[in-house]
Amino acid sequence: ILFLGGLETYKGADRLPEIHKKAEAIYGEPIRLDIAGRDGSVSDRITSYCSDNCSAHYHGYVSEHKKQRLLQKAWLLLLPSRVEGYGIVAIEANACGTPVVGTDVKGLRDSIKHEQTGLIVTENTDEIASAVVDLLSNNSYRTELGRHGRDWAERHSWESAASQFNNLISS
Repeated sequence: ILFLGGLETYKGADRLPEIHKKAEAIYGEPIRLDIAGRDGSVSDRITSYCSDNCSAHYHGYVSEHKKQRLLQKAWLLLLPSRVEGYGIVAIEANACGTPVVGTDVKGLRDSIKHEQTGLIVTENTDEIASAVVDLLSNNSYRTELGRHGRDWAERHSWESAASQFNNLISS
């Protein structure tokens, strides 16, 4: 599991320890959780959790190169946000073939295609943990979502945006 974002309450970073513990309880064995992003209001809680839990790893703020490597290695990206802009990181994950589990908030509803590029769930931590385990447990479904995610991400290139903009202003 990868969380990539600011360590803020509005990004749902405060929920990561609870979701992780619940997912491990359902799965029945340790699940690697990688957390990367800029420090924020819950940084101390996250660093403490990671230092106390051998399956949770805090990377801090990472370079673009390391971010891409983390996205490529992850089996899924977890976005338990309370508020989200567009969810560009979801598209970045999809471009790497990584499906996304995200909460049902406006920006993520736009960037995650439910049951096509990832899963959109309520903000309930039990439901989030269950969705995480569903994807971890089903390799073929996770692979299928990753494949559809790559197709979805290709539609979000600068060339595509420029073409759509030109069509809009030409009509």
